[in-house]
Amino acid sequence: MNLKDFIKIALTDIVSATEEAKIELDTQLKSICPPIGQAYATKFGIQLDDATGMYHQQVTFDVAVTVEHIAGDNAKAGIKVFNLVEANLGKNSSVNNSTVSRIKFHVPIGLSCRRKQP
Repeated sequence: MNLKDFIKIALTDIVSATEEAKIELDTQLKSICPPIGQAYATKFGIQLDDATGMYHQQVTFDVAVTVEHIAGDNAKAGIKVFNLVEANLGKNSSVNNSTVSRIKFHVPIGLSCRRKQP
């Protein structure tokens, strides 16, 4: 899995899961993304948009990408994202060099929620 696919899947899954949970729990008179006041929103970095009824917040990604180069009789090279997914070419080898790079970034998302009435 490349980084682009990981980020896309993570963001769409977060929004979809939140929406599905809201629908399921609303039928049980329970709530995901309940009405909140300004103090709570400020404490947790949520911005309330009165015009759209959306709550805006950030999803934080802290990604470690490991690139591994292995040389030898049967050379292989691979990339691991979070050490969860590995893509390899080749089989065995005798020399192993790896580099770890980290990136951290935020992506804002908006969730439609109910705003607490004053």
